[in-house]
Amino acid sequence: MLQFPSPTKMFLLQRAGDPEYRPLFDLAFSKRPAEELYALAADPHQMENLADDPGYQSTKAELGAQLQEYLRSTGDPREVGGAMKWEKARYFKESDLRPEPSPEAIEALGLDERYSYID
Repeated sequence: MLQFPSPTKMFLLQRAGDPEYRPLFDLAFSKRPAEELYALAADPHQMENLADDPGYQSTKAELGAQLQEYLRSTGDPREVGGAMKWEKARYFKESDLRPEPSPEAIEALGLDERYSYID
């Protein structure tokens, strides 16, 4: 949402193709992985995802089983079946689909005055 600029967002957007900053860009803007697992005592900022680390597979399996049991016990439709109403809910307001970037974003990123997420 470039109508709400911030120095950090603009810095990363301007350097998205720079190998030095690409990992930070991905952390800020890319989709999250399907599974995440962090060793909070050693990594309090949750920067190193251990979900695929062989040393953490038993912990991941144990936590996954706890989650599935909780979802079943609370009647979550992902586990027990049923309508998942949120899948069809609108994520954006109509006005958000064609935002107008801020003057700072237009200048810094060479944008048009209006852009669209759907066209």
